Amino acid sequence: MNEIEPASYKFTTASGSLYLLEIAPARATLTRLPRESVPEPALADRPSALRKDEQPVEVLRILQFGIGLNGIFVLDLRGDGVPTLRTTSPIRGIEALEGPAASP
Repeated sequence: MNEIEPASYKFTTASGSLYLLEIAPARATLTRLPRESVPEPALADRPSALRKDEQPVEVLRILQFGIGLNGIFVLDLRGDGVPTLRTTSPIRGIEALEGPAASP
């Protein structure tokens, strides 16, 4: 995991998904809630379900994260340490949450 200060963030993407990124000193997790808002028209026909939706997944590395960018994360989706690359649609908003977030 990249060296980042512990924090919790809620972010939305152009596809309408809502994510919760929780960064702790030794571990980080990413939780995706599909189609929490209306997707941008160009993305409306894309599938909205992904493996492990609504479940915290361990983040091995954050490659890209910022407003206007596609989020790029290396995840341990299977739980066995085999990395999976997950790319989000462009990030439209990021909100820092106070303390560890229990839910988005």
